[in-house]
Amino acid sequence: MRERLERSIDGMCQDPFQADVKALKGSQWKGLSPKRVGSYRIIFTADQKERVLGVAAILRRSEKTYR
Repeated sequence: MRERLERSIDGMCQDPFQADVKALKGSQWKGLSPKRVGSYRIIFTADQKERVLGVAAILRRSEKTYR
């Protein structure tokens, strides 16, 4: 799974908003977006103007992931 997550992050460097990526809601998650990779979520920020990708967290998806 680690290799799959690494490949996904590498692919996000080209286009971080490919597939089903939407901004998260709520004050804790403001400005962050999740990328789905199997049962995991890569929580990230992306500045396309500066071409910078920041990974805030990699979390296993559960009922408590976004709480």
